[in-house]
Amino acid sequence: MALPETLVRQRSATVYLKDETTSGTLSAAPAAGDAFALTTVPVIAQAGNYTDTSEIGSEMITTKKVLNYMDYATFDLEFYSKPQGDGADGHSGNVEAPVEDFIMTKFFGGASVGPTGVRTYYLKNTTPTFSTWSQQFTDQSVQLYAGAGCIPTSWGVSLAKDGPVTFSIGLQSNHVHYAGTAEIASAASQAFVLSGPTRYDGAAMVASDVMFNGLTVDVLDTNASYAVLHDSVEIENVATTGFDFVSGTAASGSIAAGDLVIPSLPAPSCSAAPTIDQRNVAVFMTNKGNGDTLVNPPVDSGDIFHADNKLNVTAVSVDVDRSLTTPGLNEMSGSEFPTAAYVINEPTISGSMTMLMRPKDFQMLNGLRDAPIRAFGIEIDSGNGRKIQIASPAAHFEVPTPGEADGATQVDLSFTVVKDTDCDDADKFIVRYV
Repeated sequence: MALPETLVRQRSATVYLKDETTSGTLSAAPAAGDAFALTTVPVIAQAGNYTDTSEIGSEMITTKKVLNYMDYATFDLEFYSKPQGDGADGHSGNVEAPVEDFIMTKFFGGASVGPTGVRTYYLKNTTPTFSTWSQQFTDQSVQLYAGAGCIPTSWGVSLAKDGPVTFSIGLQSNHVHYAGTAEIASAASQAFVLSGPTRYDGAAMVASDVMFNGLTVDVLDTNASYAVLHDSVEIENVATTGFDFVSGTAASGSIAAGDLVIPSLPAPSCSAAPTIDQRNVAVFMTNKGNGDTLVNPPVDSGDIFHADNKLNVTAVSVDVDRSLTTPGLNEMSGSEFPTAAYVINEPTISGSMTMLMRPKDFQMLNGLRDAPIRAFGIEIDSGNGRKIQIASPAAHFEVPTPGEADGATQVDLSFTVVKDTDCDDADKFIVRYV
């Protein structure tokens, strides 16, 4: 039985995020609860860094290449925000963790839970890593990408009263592992030899091309309509042409030549929490404050989110760059893969607001020149007990330039979050689920 020729449907994808015990090393395979829904399929692939070489001689073409090291893999996770509110009816108790709690905590580093379950995420100097597993499939054609040593590098949101609230987080991985459908040549006890796929016609099989130690696989009987002979069995001892089952997990049984080995991940456990739309988005601006009173007041007490501070804007966006550096990229560690060692250098938080100018707003042309540092907040309210607040007590606003939008005057306000009187990172910029 030959390998299937079916093309893989990329959007038939399941993505899992799992903590690592050792940075840069895949831990156990993900569980069903590690699944995380995305809006786009992440492209998890790792490129090499090469140097051209050339020697003089009688030949015209003398160029060769050598691999220096593997670059860090970079990819994005784009997902709908899913606050879970304060109970099934939206008004019955403590705020529950949002569906995106894992990845938000990994990005910001700091997370606190208030007395009523209010969750506040803030920047903190910490760099824990996790792994990202992405599997796509069609029938028996399966491809899996597992990025180890993943760390978030950037976070962003853009709001314009269009569609669900969508967050985007950039990731970096130091080692990407690949797995795909393979064909068995022979089975003896727990030792399996593979016949394909091969790198080229006539080549010997290289098992590590399509599997890795710690991977869980299914074995399918090609002579019985792809009946499952073994389900979710962990493998080890991936060698040149084959692999073993982890001792004691399964026996070779009736496995025969031509049967298929495919990567296997658990069926995802999906959250029932709905997305949050942009119907009730509001933006606020007021004088700069000391952080504690503006950013972390008692819930709904006013302060920056008071109605008197509201602006009418047509669009607002915020982008956070952790300014992650990789000083270990060229370390001679005995491996072509870089280490999962990262440093947060000097994060930047910037954004913009677009607003139609009314008489009360005209003062900004002079006012932001003389007093550029203001506090701002963004509130996304579902109206049923689920609310997100984004705020900073001190952001430097640039002098706006008027423009035109459908016959009205429009201004774009660009801002950068800055250090003011407060010395605590927890109060400089927050994303809060209320």
